[in-house]
Parts: sequence; C-alpha cells; structure tokens
Amino acid sequence: MAYAALLQSSEPRYDVGSLALKTGRSVNHIYGRLRMAELIPAAAEAFQADQITAGHAALIARLPRGQQEQALDAAFREDWRTKEKHAVSVRELSQWIRENLMLSLAEAVFDREDAELVPAAGSCVACAKRTGANAFLFDDDPQDDCLDGKCFRSKVTEHIARQKQTVEGLVQITRAYYSDGKSGEKVLTQNEYTIVPPNKPCTNGTSAIVVEGPGKRGEVVQICADPKCEVHGKPDHRAEQEAAAKARQEEWRRRELEAQKNRTNNRRLLDDVLKNAPATLTRDDYRMLVLASIERLDCDDWEAITERHGIETDETSEPDAARFELNKKVQKAPEAQLIRMLIEIALLPSGNSDEELPPTDILVTTAARYARKPKNKAPALAATKKRGAA
Repeated sequence: MAYAALLQSSEPRYDVGSLALKTGRSVNHIYGRLRMAELIPAAAEAFQADQITAGHAALIARLPRGQQEQALDAAFREDWRTKEKHAVSVRELSQWIRENLMLSLAEAVFDREDAELVPAAGSCVACAKRTGANAFLFDDDPQDDCLDGKCFRSKVTEHIARQKQTVEGLVQITRAYYSDGKSGEKVLTQNEYTIVPPNKPCTNGTSAIVVEGPGKRGEVVQICADPKCEVHGKPDHRAEQEAAAKARQEEWRRRELEAQKNRTNNRRLLDDVLKNAPATLTRDDYRMLVLASIERLDCDDWEAITERHGIETDETSEPDAARFELNKKVQKAPEAQLIRMLIEIALLPSGNSDEELPPTDILVTTAARYARKPKNKAPALAATKKRGAA
C-alpha cells in the first residue's frame, strides 16, 4: 500500500525504478508487492493472519483471480496426525503452480498469433494473461506460459474443429483404450490403429487428430488403421513402448554424460581453489564462506537463521527480500562475527532440531569443547589454610 501511495504522489514523483533505488529493493520485488493488492479476499486474509508468508502471497497474487483460489488451496497441507493444515514451503507452492496452472505456449497446437480462433480471447501474443507479458513478475519463468487454462483449452477445441473442417479425411483418435463417446462421432481407440513412424511408412497411412486425452489434444499424427497392412498389421504397441523406452534410455545416457562432464569440470575448479587457497584466511575469505554456506541452507534452517538475525518472519521464505537483508548483514560484519556466523551455520541443523541430541552429535561435542573451565579456587584454599594456622 505504501509503494502504491508513493507512485500516486505528486511531489516527489516516483516510478518503480526510482522506488527500487530509493529503498534498495529490486524492481521485481516492488512489482510483486504492488501486485499483492490484487489478492482475492481469502488469500489476503490468510496473509494478514500470518497463515501464509509474503513469499506465498506474492506467488498467488501474480496469478489471474480465477486461479488464485486453486493456488491458495495448494498452499496448505493437512497433517495426517493432527488433521491441522500447515503452509507448504514457498518453493513447493511455486513448483505446484508451474506444473498445474502454467501451460506452455511453445507447445500449443494452435496458432498463437491467430486472433480469430477465439475472437473473444484474441491472439496469445497480445494477451496479458501470460508470463511473458510481465517479465518483472515472472522473472523465474524463462519461457512464455499461459495462465488461463480455460482459454487455452477453448482454443485447442476450436483448433480441432477447424482442422476437422479443413483437412479432408482427417481421422479422430484417442491415445486411450476407450472413448468417452460424448461427441457422437467415431473415435479410434489405441487398439484400433498404429502410429506410423517416419522410417516405416505405408500406403494405408492417413492423418489423424487427437480429440481426447491422454496426450496432447489437437496434435496431428500419421496412423495406420488397416489390420491387414503388410507393414504394420495390427497395432504394434509393444514396438511403440520399446521405442519410447529406448528414447528414454538414450536421453538418460545423454544427461548422465553431461552431468559427468560438469562434475569433472567442477571438481577441477575446486581443486584449483584448494591449491591456491591461503594458509591464513582473511575477512574476505570468511565472508565468502558464510555467503556460500547460506546459499546451501534448506528451508527450515533458512527460516531459523533469518529469525536468529532479526529478519521479519513474513520475509523469511522470500529469497529476494530475505537474502537482501542477510547479505547486507554479512557484508558489514567484522571478521570475528563472520567466524561466529560460520560456526553458527555449521551447527544450525543440530541447534534447530526438535529431537534430543545424542552425546556424539557435533553440537554437543563442540559445546563441551568450548565450555568455560571452572574458576580457579586457589585463593579460597589459601585463605582457609591461613585461618587454620591462626
């Protein structure tokens, strides 16, 4: 609300860029906060009641209002023991939104520039309900995704209808072993055709469009539906499955080779650092170690360390704001404090544990090693001897 008020003020005049410079926040952070004014009432109430953090609220707010309710439901998980609902992590909610509410426009079967496919919706490239229309809000999404699933599906349906009208002899198929039969038209099921691979054509091949799931609705493929075909015969689903399994294995092998190459390069880089590392660390070295250790904290330990260093709880799960505050503390910290922070981060998993620590735990053994020795009782003993002599 404060950001919005500053943007509307007449003197001095602000825009988002100048607000970012003034406050030390990123432009993306300010856009995300401004968007939170668009939260549906239920999400706004959950945020104000501290049931969700600012990170959750920012993820939900950047969605169309029709999808915010779904995202809000996904932000909670029920504890099977107590039956109470608890908020999931911001990263988990972000992943759920990406997998369930964002549809890849790059994989769309219809023409994204066609404004007449669904006239009421217009073209996708000019639509504001996509991540590419606001890169500041969706800076974590490199591809252009649709945020309106209902509109996306309506375009797929219209695309199918247009294809059926314009392509003569187009066969309708489903990738399932049965058809729902709602259209009243003949739809071939998976056991009634064979997908024709490019290297194994036949004279009986024909174009077909997927009109029912599973699979990509609206996709046009080549099939053979002749059970007496000399090339394909009955649908060879085993061959399809073997080909798919082979493709998956090749992809896995490619990724494994790439991962092995990356590991080799990274290990060589680490060896070079260790070879050239100084025998005595400086303040810059300690700062590097602290920052690197912070980046590798899991969600629970991240929340614990931000709380220990006085960062507001509603900022702890939002990487932009929480990291900004914590890094600022690290940059200003003297060498002695950096050393303590390094020890703190190393021992934090044990210090943040809700279980009884065994005697061999690193925190327990370190506490024993760092424990102060009892005060010297020699003066008291000398005084006792003196009184005895008297």
